[in-house]
Amino acid sequence: MSFLVRSEADTKNTLVNVYAGIDKTALSQKIDHVFTVNKYKKKEDAVGNQVYKRGSRFWRLMIGAFHKYFKYTVSYNNNADGIKVTVVNETSGMSGGMIGMNQVSKEFKKIKANLNNL
Repeated sequence: MSFLVRSEADTKNTLVNVYAGIDKTALSQKIDHVFTVNKYKKKEDAVGNQVYKRGSRFWRLMIGAFHKYFKYTVSYNNNADGIKVTVVNETSGMSGGMIGMNQVSKEFKKIKANLNNL
């Protein structure tokens, strides 16, 4: 069963989806599963916000595209239609040059596809 009602924004660095028919805790667990299956670690867990990282920023700066680094912030807001989930890509990939930027772009597309299938 798909919980996705609609996608409000789908830009290069941001994804905003509205989900209905599921409570916030269960949705948060499903989104957490999407990231942990892809080897992300939850680094911060503030009220309503979660930060997922994979890789090391230090090593990305040192050896560029030879080391992968991704960071996403996920926030939840209650909406009249359901739960509004905002995923923001916090990395540009510039430290890895053109190859790094392409890596970040491909990874975000993969995350978006997984979140659109919830």
